Amino acid sequence: MKKATQKSSPDHDSQSDYTPINDPTKIEECLILLLTRHETNTHDAGRAYNETCLHSEVSSLQKTHGIMVDRVRKTIPRARSKAAYAHYFLTGDNRTKAMKLLDGLRSKRNAQPMNWVEA
Repeated sequence: MKKATQKSSPDHDSQSDYTPINDPTKIEECLILLLTRHETNTHDAGRAYNETCLHSEVSSLQKTHGIMVDRVRKTIPRARSKAAYAHYFLTGDNRTKAMKLLDGLRSKRNAQPMNWVEA
C-alpha cells in the first residue's frame, strides 16, 4: 500500500509550529533582564524570576560565554550603614553577543527568537 504524503498548504504559517519544549533557563532570564533594562540588580532579578544570586549568573556569562557585564556599586538610599548593591549592565558589542546567545538558547528549546525591535 502506498502511504499518503503530507504536504503543507501555501497558507500554512510555519511560525505557528513553535511550541517550547522547556521553560526558559536562568541564564535566558538573566539575559532578558540585562537586555531589556538599562541596568539591573539582585532585587530586580528577584522580582523578575526569583534569582537571589545574580552575581553568579553574571560570572557565568563572563567566564563561559565571553560576554563582559559592566557593573557599578551604588549605595542603598536611606540605609543605616554604607551598604551597597552592584548594578549590572551591558554595553557595546556585549549587547550583540548577548542577543545572539539568547536567540541560540531559545532555539535549542524550540522557542521563538526574541523580537528585538519591541525590546
